Amino acid sequence: MSVDDESGAAALGSSRPAARIRGLRKVYGGVVALHGLDLDVVPGSVVGLIGPNGAGKTTAVRCIAGLLKPDSGEVSIAPSSTPGKSPVAIAAQEIELYPGLPVEMNLTFFSELSGVADAERVLAELTEELELGPLLGKLPKDLSIGQQRLVHVAAALVATPELLLLDEPTAALDVGARETLLAAVARRRAAGVAVLLSSHQLQEVETTCDSIVMINHGEVIAAGNVDDLIGEHGGGRIELTVDGKVEVVDGDDVAAAIDQVMATGGRLEAVNVIKPSLETVFMSLTGMRSTDVEAS
Repeated sequence: MSVDDESGAAALGSSRPAARIRGLRKVYGGVVALHGLDLDVVPGSVVGLIGPNGAGKTTAVRCIAGLLKPDSGEVSIAPSSTPGKSPVAIAAQEIELYPGLPVEMNLTFFSELSGVADAERVLAELTEELELGPLLGKLPKDLSIGQQRLVHVAAALVATPELLLLDEPTAALDVGARETLLAAVARRRAAGVAVLLSSHQLQEVETTCDSIVMINHGEVIAAGNVDDLIGEHGGGRIELTVDGKVEVVDGDDVAAAIDQVMATGGRLEAVNVIKPSLETVFMSLTGMRSTDVEAS
């Protein structure tokens, strides 16, 4: 991710953005959920939006999708290259399916709503891609939460939009379904779709996204290429539990860390070595520990 010289916004590459966000601000009852968010999402890229709970990720996604009106700022979405077709599709954090319609009818309805041409062929391809065949005749209420999530995201993927917004798309999915879905996202990136993916699964973001934008308390605290950010902020960490209290030491020298922490005495109960990764970047910039990250 590079930086736009004119505006300072985070942007990947030099293509015309599918979404261009400037100065996005949203306040709830005196609490600033977003404070001047600048962001570009260009075709053929997956941008990861990460941050602690309550950081403003879902607010940002909903504002970009037009589901929530910001208090100030600008959201510009490039028009669809296909007349009559929506340029944006969103799989929101909340599962949104029609409970009285079988899965197949849900997907058919969403494809028609999005202006999909040759919907029957597209649905057949999506069914095979996401392995939805056994679910087609079932009602959403008869599915597990993970299966409902998969169908919910499929309703967004069926549109093949210019801009795809995914808010926690793999929540509650099992390992196989998660890999299948992320492979589908990668294929759309390869086809030129611009993807904004909000997730708490940092390992998933690290392997799926070209770049990330990290927000905390509504403000961007880091943005850039994943590897570059790991190189700059993602040094190893060692967490030592002494008498029930976790002490954090930067670096990868376990012996030195133990000597440092145990200098004042106490009982060493556990040692957790964390290698450089997007998780260590996240912890370094937000001040969270690995157990906090897992719980967020």
